[in-house]
Amino acid sequence: MKIKYLSVLMALGLLSAAAAGCGEKKESFDAAAYTQAYLDARIKGNTEEYAKLSGESPEDLAALFDEKVQSLVTLSIGENSNEPGSQLLPPQLSQDYAAMWKDVLQHTKYKAVEAKKDGDSYAVTIETEYMNLNTPVNDLLTEKLTEYYAESPDAQTNASETYLQLMLESYQEVLQEPAYEEPAKTTVTLSQDDKKVWTVSDEDLQTVQDGLFLPALYSDAEAEGEGASDPGSLSTEATPDQTYPEDLDQTPTHTLGESFILQQDGQDMVEFSVDKVEVTDERSEYDTSNPEKVVVVTYTYKNLGFADPILYDQMSFKLLEGESTCSPYYLQSLSPADIATKGGDSVTASLAYGVSADCKEVTVYVNNSQIESPFQVTVPLA
Repeated sequence: MKIKYLSVLMALGLLSAAAAGCGEKKESFDAAAYTQAYLDARIKGNTEEYAKLSGESPEDLAALFDEKVQSLVTLSIGENSNEPGSQLLPPQLSQDYAAMWKDVLQHTKYKAVEAKKDGDSYAVTIETEYMNLNTPVNDLLTEKLTEYYAESPDAQTNASETYLQLMLESYQEVLQEPAYEEPAKTTVTLSQDDKKVWTVSDEDLQTVQDGLFLPALYSDAEAEGEGASDPGSLSTEATPDQTYPEDLDQTPTHTLGESFILQQDGQDMVEFSVDKVEVTDERSEYDTSNPEKVVVVTYTYKNLGFADPILYDQMSFKLLEGESTCSPYYLQSLSPADIATKGGDSVTASLAYGVSADCKEVTVYVNNSQIESPFQVTVPLA
């Protein structure tokens, strides 16, 4: 399964700046209407009104929207190829995911309700309604996976494709009657640059979009926790729990590169290894948190005896720097986690985190809710 779940949302806003348009004369300029058209073009791909107001080419605007949708598809299911680290999926699956994302975007609810002149710019109030996808999609997917593996307990072939197909079906069913939270308001700034182009900053667009939905597959219960904090600008219900582990002193310790067995009720369940912990110079155009230093953790796991498919993803990990928990960072080059079925192939995946510039040592803390056999690996940084 090529899923990069928390970086998906960041892709929504960062193609926006390429198509900001020029405003009309001051005496006739409707900043709220312009901002509404801008958001419609950027978020939903409804480009006709914005093309009229801005003078931008409808074809160029449509191409930008299609590029954004394709980015969302890639971030959801990975690169569809037979290159190392990728998988070759049926073309129809990619097309179906593209159609699904367009449907998600069309279901978003927002409205530019008021604009007030503020010097040379406008403060525009945006009303948003958060669409609850996470919990219902996760619940449906769990049901579908349980039913599938109950009927085919020894299924190994095309496990990733099966997972992605069932996830797609879960989204499609939820989108038939999506649920929304009560309206909330935020304010964005519409201003002109030195070329007299009216635009909204990427940060403001991201704020709007954070209030619309987050495509992730974790329920509120998994995401919430006293003292939990958000990674970077991703303030959402699907944020991994970043509370400092209270059981760290009692947690077994392993070493980098060591292969060890995790047990449950005295039975071997998972073979695990933390393979590499490295500092990288790579940065993501989709994650604007801008950490001082980024660390990539590469790990491998194999399901030896657990009856259900098992998944070690972002929700199973914490990276600790001293007495602090580090925020996840979302790089496109990461190898996403895949489900591991009993007796099936091993899975190698990677995660990234932001740490301080002077960080010399980190501890990888892992505890999967399915196995509940926590461990830690402490690694010096070069």
